[in-house]
Amino acid sequence: MPTYPVGQRNQTGGDQNIGEMFEKFIAGKGKYVIITIIAFLFLWIVYNSLTVYIKPYEWGIKEVKVPVLSKRGLHKKFYGPGLHLLAPLGFEIMHKLPRGLLLLDITNDRDRYSSLRTETRREPAVRIETSDGFYVYADVSILFRIYDPYLAISTLGPIDLIWDNGIIPKAEPFIKKVLGEFSSEQFYDSQLRYAKSRELRKILNEELKPKGIEIKDTLVRYIKYSPQYDNQLKGMKLEDQLKLTNIAKTSAQKEKAEYEKMRKKGEADKDVKLREGAAFKIEKEAAIESYRRIKYSDGDKEVAFSQAYKEKLNNDAYMTVGSEIRVALEQAEAFQGIDLIITTRQENILDHNYLMSLFNLKKLVTK
Repeated sequence: MPTYPVGQRNQTGGDQNIGEMFEKFIAGKGKYVIITIIAFLFLWIVYNSLTVYIKPYEWGIKEVKVPVLSKRGLHKKFYGPGLHLLAPLGFEIMHKLPRGLLLLDITNDRDRYSSLRTETRREPAVRIETSDGFYVYADVSILFRIYDPYLAISTLGPIDLIWDNGIIPKAEPFIKKVLGEFSSEQFYDSQLRYAKSRELRKILNEELKPKGIEIKDTLVRYIKYSPQYDNQLKGMKLEDQLKLTNIAKTSAQKEKAEYEKMRKKGEADKDVKLREGAAFKIEKEAAIESYRRIKYSDGDKEVAFSQAYKEKLNNDAYMTVGSEIRVALEQAEAFQGIDLIITTRQENILDHNYLMSLFNLKKLVTK
């Protein structure tokens, strides 16, 4: 019996055991498993070669390389989301383009990221020579979309070429042209920057819309000035700050004088109004007193009239039937307690009828 090293003996025996197990597997149900795996791989390859999936946020443009089922070239039909059939072996290909917004971010800040969920390309910030001889670096963001995928592919090419041949080559020269009209100091003015960003969007749309690309917005975001201008600006700012301080002091003095003028005018107006109010009060109080006296006088007049009318009614009552009896009774009451009357008249003053005749009253009829 030959002897082998331990490792070699184990390896030879292991290979023999694996071979025997594989033969048993093939002899049993293993061949069906292998056939199933091969069939699945074949179907998977056929599926991927005959179909293409367009995502919900994509366009599809078909290009026919070999005219088998349709004519050669790009087709104008837009393919929407879903599965679409293609001829195999590269006879037909489907170009995919994004439907949503795309962002070209021109900046030197590589750490900055966009909050938009969109495809983004970054390019270095544009070096712009200003109208006063300095230069600045401008960060500009350009938002755009592909509104006509057939027009974009037929004029520029697939999506990478749309970036490289469409947006990027046009952006930098137009940015330099539009923003180069500024002086260095004008970049501080946000209103001017906004107006120039609108102008940049208009120029880019005029250039790119015929190629199926629409610029939605342009944003001039950050400006970095040259060291020469920064040094000059520091000196200018110190002088400007001194001027602004003097202007502010002068303005404050003017405002204080105006405030004192308005305060004095307000106090004078207040005094006038108070005097007018006091005069108005006196006038109203006099009117109230006059009204009260008139009403009291009218009341006294009414009371006196009522009392006079009462006396008249009493007198009239004395003139009615039976009044002579009452007069006689009162006359008799007046003569009570008189013991002696001396008179020079011939008439009898105690005669009731005589007294009644003096007052034009009816004589008392006695039986």
